[in-house]
Amino acid sequence: MEDFPNFDQDHRLINLNNDYPTLEDIDLYKYYKIFSEERDIQNDKTYCQSKIQFQNEFSGGQIYELCAKLRRNFRIISTDINYKLSEEDACRYLKLWLNDEIIHYRFDKDAILSIKDNWDNIKNEGNYYHAKCDDAFLDNSYDNFISSNKDAFQVIEIICEYLKLTNGDIQIHNMAELNSIRNSLRNEYISDNFSKYKTISEECSRENTTHLLCNIYNKYKIKYRERFNELEKKVDQEIIAVEKQILNAEVAERSFLSRLQEIGRILGIDELMTPASTTSIAVIGSFVGIFLLLLLFYKFTPFGSFIISRIRKMKRMGNKEDEEPDELFLYTCENESINMDRNPYRISHHSGGYF
Repeated sequence: MEDFPNFDQDHRLINLNNDYPTLEDIDLYKYYKIFSEERDIQNDKTYCQSKIQFQNEFSGGQIYELCAKLRRNFRIISTDINYKLSEEDACRYLKLWLNDEIIHYRFDKDAILSIKDNWDNIKNEGNYYHAKCDDAFLDNSYDNFISSNKDAFQVIEIICEYLKLTNGDIQIHNMAELNSIRNSLRNEYISDNFSKYKTISEECSRENTTHLLCNIYNKYKIKYRERFNELEKKVDQEIIAVEKQILNAEVAERSFLSRLQEIGRILGIDELMTPASTTSIAVIGSFVGIFLLLLLFYKFTPFGSFIISRIRKMKRMGNKEDEEPDELFLYTCENESINMDRNPYRISHHSGGYF
């Protein structure tokens, strides 16, 4: 494999599972991860190098890698359609991965045109014969909107995945698991990226918009209009609730500091009026609060009995360690004194006079 330039990978979906572990539970992410693997592409790369000519030498090595993975990935989804995936979802997952690769490696129109011109050949060579999976994917990574919103396709497709799960278009038979995945997706990834969704929505609401991303967005918006409205309302409410909690905490903090200052004025202690002292008092107050909380646990929960047993055990071990050297010392001294009393020193003189 040829060395690639050091491209920024922060926007790529495969790197987001640490921040959003629920992504690993959805098919979109699982297939994206498989599509990104480097394995089993050498024969596909040989095919691409023999059949497809690219004008731009700079993108040659990278574009052949992309072509090879695309051919292999067609084979993967061809075996999973109707068994694990619908035709629509299989193509949708593949195109999300493909668009991400185009954005990541900054392919220009000339490089992508060669893939588009050979789309059907690559697809057929990958044993994929479903006509609906056409070549409607990103044809230029230098699009102004995409350049400043590199994860826009991810945001829309993950929201679509959520809507499909909610609508029952993607089946998870365990209802508890389904609800857990949906709630986590909404509360974590979708909430965190909701401002990006709003930006996409505004961009795609303009007249005469022909952007590929907007075509995808508008298609989902029409198909899942009610679900979109429910999601927007729910996320807006959750964001407002969180903002209210933050505001209440800030108000409570200001009220607490104000009371401290008032106490300082009443008592004539000017030091309580300074920011540094109020910060120190707040820190001390936090420690006192933690202490009281631990005391409650100690007194009224099983945590207390656990701590007591641990303290007793440590105390027993400490006593044992303290006692053992003394016992050993006394034992040694006692034996030595016994030996001294019963067996006085006998010094042997090797002299003939004693024999």
